[in-house]
Amino acid sequence: GVYAPASAGILTKTDDGQNAIFCLNGEIMERASNTFTVEGLTYTLHDVTITKDEHGVETSRQDPTKITVTRDTEKIVEGIQEFLNMYNETIDYINEMYKSDATYKDYPPLTKEQKESMSDREVELWEEKSKEGLLRNDTHLEKILSSLRTAMYTKPEDSSIAIYDLGISTSYYANDGNFKAESIDDLRAAIEADPDAVRQLFAGEGGIMELVNNAITAATKNSYASPGYLT
Repeated sequence: GVYAPASAGILTKTDDGQNAIFCLNGEIMERASNTFTVEGLTYTLHDVTITKDEHGVETSRQDPTKITVTRDTEKIVEGIQEFLNMYNETIDYINEMYKSDATYKDYPPLTKEQKESMSDREVELWEEKSKEGLLRNDTHLEKILSSLRTAMYTKPEDSSIAIYDLGISTSYYANDGNFKAESIDDLRAAIEADPDAVRQLFAGEGGIMELVNNAITAATKNSYASPGYLT
């Protein structure tokens, strides 16, 4: 530390600054500032809890400070519901093509003479119908549907729970494979009971998000050497 006497234009050294030394969860740590971040939480030290005299002998000690961190359970519930909605929208989009009626069989390609006898709008509508159902029961669409569903059902190796433990309906064939939080109370209770397990299930190594991403990448990755099977 330094100070500037009012009567002089020079700086005079006083005491050297000291690092903050503290014990967090039983581990002794040291930081250059009283404000620091550990594992995503920011702490600010306001007081000295152990006081020593000039000989280094402890003269007083305060009780340890307890810090309680709460999670916003409702925010997590909303996030999971939003993910399920986005997943279902994707599944529905693919299923619309996979299960579409094969109307193209009734609309063969138009000849030049037929096009000349029709209006532009009639030709446009005809050609739209001639493409409907071309992907019905397509094996590539079936593959990505299966891959995505498998990703959702998988229980990660390091997770103690799977998606069916969260009050989320998982009937493989019901509602075209859509997932729905049937019991918000069960989902909320699972988060409160073991939030780390829920995080591991969705965002951990080998979790749902990683597997879903892998399934989409395998289907869509477009490179010269290894194009995705939907490319």
